[in-house]
Formats: sequence, structure tokens, C-alpha cells
Amino acid sequence: MQGRKRFTPQLFYHTSLENLVPKDNYYRILLRELDLHYLYACTSNYYGSEGQESIPIPMPRSRPNQANHAN
Repeated sequence: MQGRKRFTPQLFYHTSLENLVPKDNYYRILLRELDLHYLYACTSNYYGSEGQESIPIPMPRSRPNQANHAN
């Protein structure tokens, strides 16, 4: 006999990026290995000092092209 489940939409879903991104993710490893805190001091002139909080410095979105590194 074929069963069916009824989907009941919820108003709120409880989840976090920590749970969705695997522990061995490339960017998690990169963030652990690289110390980029010096960038905040180097780029402070480009951010406002009053009003709403500035947007944090973005991390790169894609992996470097592996084809360029082939032997």
C-alpha cells in the first residue's frame, strides 16, 4: 500500500547556517586558516562612523578555478 504524508506549512522554521553548512566545507576551513582581521583596520576609512552599522567585509563566493592550477 502506498502511503502519503501531508505537508503542513509552518509559520517559522528553526534552522541555522551552522547546521546547514558541513564542517569540512572549503570556506569554513579557509576562515579557520586565514587571519583576515587586519582588513578591518586597513579599510576603516571607507566605512561610516555614524548611523547604521556598516556591512561586514564579504568573503569570496566561489572556489579558485582548479583548471588553472593543473600541471
